Amino acid sequence: MYQHILVPIDGTSISDLNVERAVELAVRLGARVTFVHASADVAASGDGALIHAVSPDSFADMAVGDTNVVLTKASAVARAAGVSYQLASRTSGHADEVIVELARQFACDLIVMASHGTKGLSGWLHRTTTERVLRRAAVAVLVTRVESTLPLTASERALGILREEHRSLAVVAHAMRRAAVAVAQLDSSELELLVGMIAYMRGFPQQEHHPKEELHLHHHLRARTTLAEPLLASLEEQHQREYALVGEVDQMLKQSLSAGRQVEGLSEAVETLARELLAHIGKEEREVFPLAQAHLSDADWTDIAAAFAANTDTPLEALSHEDFRALFRRIANLVAVPATGEGVLASGGETSASSKN
Repeated sequence: MYQHILVPIDGTSISDLNVERAVELAVRLGARVTFVHASADVAASGDGALIHAVSPDSFADMAVGDTNVVLTKASAVARAAGVSYQLASRTSGHADEVIVELARQFACDLIVMASHGTKGLSGWLHRTTTERVLRRAAVAVLVTRVESTLPLTASERALGILREEHRSLAVVAHAMRRAAVAVAQLDSSELELLVGMIAYMRGFPQQEHHPKEELHLHHHLRARTTLAEPLLASLEEQHQREYALVGEVDQMLKQSLSAGRQVEGLSEAVETLARELLAHIGKEEREVFPLAQAHLSDADWTDIAAAFAANTDTPLEALSHEDFRALFRRIANLVAVPATGEGVLASGGETSASSKN
């Protein structure tokens, strides 16, 4: 039976759905997973070359950070399922070559991927990455979905957006836990990063994600079945609890920055916030999503998808979208390489990090 699954990812909706399917398969097989992101060589482009020449350090941080954002969101799915995983990336203009080579390098015995697909003349003239992998791979390849022939349904679009936002929240939660450990070890440099994470928590989940859950997902579910009420009431109480914890941590951070050292109880409060946030996400995905799939109509899902698609994913008015992207890249970098120091920088622009939940 398959023991090591390679999962190529690109951050698109169809790729995110494939991550879910691959992790579900890994759970059933007792297999481990390697998530792979192959990114184009932006430095070879005109604008990229200019940025690289002017500020090579900033360019490197940006390029690695964008890749790690994609990888860490995928790793959040594996963590939640208790699946052992590894993250890998490589810069290349030929994703199929990277996928085939890394499957060989990591001794994977199965590749699980989705295809965007092509139609018409374009499809006839150009093979997709998935087709090229199918032709070249020395191991089995499982294609979970071809988007051009089987587009996402209304419920899949809506749940895809919700799960994507959950992954972002999970990445921040895991980063908070690591920062809390560093702060407990008197590493004051993590205090400012924690401030950014709390800004994210005050902004995105409090101002957009949770309110829209209640106004749209919860609203439609309540209208369709009375079975949902106790569960939804419990989750909404957890939202309020989260807001209070964020305020508590925010106040402690301000006191710590003012004093030049962490105040007593800060690390514990951050750990509690992160732990409860992850538990909340898990409860929604295990209990609310299946209930919604059983009772909501296509019209309900279309409304939910439209509402969440409008989210800015920017935490505060005072924080520009680009500032937020830089912050989130920094958070993703923290999570992508385990605190145990297991991260490895390999040759050829490839990075990898492994973790067991």
